[in-house]
Amino acid sequence: MELDVGNDTHRGLVNCIGVSSAKMGLFPGAPDGSGRAAGTELTRDGEYFTFDRIRLTHPPRAPIPLYLGVHGPASLRLSGEIADGTLLGWFSSPSYVTWARERINEGREKAGRTDHHELVTLCVSSVSNDDPESARHQIATWATPMLIAMTETPQLTVSPLRNELAALPKGGSESSEGALPAHLLDEFVAAGTTADCGTMVDRLLRAGADRVVLVPNPAGFRSTASMVEQIQNTAPLAGS
Repeated sequence: MELDVGNDTHRGLVNCIGVSSAKMGLFPGAPDGSGRAAGTELTRDGEYFTFDRIRLTHPPRAPIPLYLGVHGPASLRLSGEIADGTLLGWFSSPSYVTWARERINEGREKAGRTDHHELVTLCVSSVSNDDPESARHQIATWATPMLIAMTETPQLTVSPLRNELAALPKGGSESSEGALPAHLLDEFVAAGTTADCGTMVDRLLRAGADRVVLVPNPAGFRSTASMVEQIQNTAPLAGS
């Protein structure tokens, strides 16, 4: 198992792009980011950006892998074509990870790529071995309205639980009755005990992720002390 805890997810060049990648000059026919990092010069006129003899003054000694932070089918295929890895965001369920890997592989097949493409998945975590139900309630209260609002996004539409989630009252609730049912919560976050968290990480890895990055303080909703406790509770998983 390869596991990270925190928000700085991995060594590499993470490029978060929208659906209009061609307008950014990345595609079609654009050289990849490793060329820029190697010190080669870039001159290009694009619809939105113009580059005039751009070159790194101090290029790195080793090639830097290019990761795209994307989520839709077209962007995932593009990542498979031109990138070395893909970063999937919060609330990536196992079914979405499998679906995303399939779209990435379609792009890789189109480009004739045979090298390894690393798939990194973020996973929101809320862990307490002393009071796991409280940990679950805390993250459910925060995540419920966000997940309900995301039911039309690729991350949710490919989930077999999407329709059940969409049927919940819009806006969520601060009460325990208004939070996600347990089986819905467990599909999108790692919550409960350290062992519960490990189960979710294992599901994501078996679904096709190469690395899982646990996010103990999404959007800064926890205090610093609580975040540190979260990191301590999930740290044992890093060596498993």
